[in-house]
Amino acid sequence: MYVSGFSVNRVFIAHGTTLTNPEKCASLVSAGAPHSPGPPQNVYFGVFVHATAIPADAPTREQYSIPEAWGGFAGLNVQATLSPPAPWSKTFGDGPGPFESPPGPAREIFHGGSIDVGQVEAPEASQLDGKYTWTVSVEVGPHVLTSTATITVDC
Repeated sequence: MYVSGFSVNRVFIAHGTTLTNPEKCASLVSAGAPHSPGPPQNVYFGVFVHATAIPADAPTREQYSIPEAWGGFAGLNVQATLSPPAPWSKTFGDGPGPFESPPGPAREIFHGGSIDVGQVEAPEASQLDGKYTWTVSVEVGPHVLTSTATITVDC
């Protein structure tokens, strides 16, 4: 089990990546140029996990941190504490989900942790700048599997 990356406003960004590509930055806000404001829209963050043989009832915990600016937009806790345990099947959905996702067999990709920060008026790509981190821990039998992914958006 490993956290392979994030969906930042529907765009997949792989673990360890610093996003600076103007075209990819533009796609974050569905605008034609990297620093042009997009239309008013809901902004989403999510996480992708590659895994096999995780029981549906395996206790799963998550912890994330997102850029401080998003706390102001949506009143989110930008440095979340470790969540209480929840079953794997309630934490992650099967398959890549509806947004751009990581490569790999769909049967090994799970999506989850979606955070809807609400509607943002004409967001610019640079408003998404910052460091994103997500940690997932799951108990499988006597083992605890833990993985952390980090990305940086620098548009």
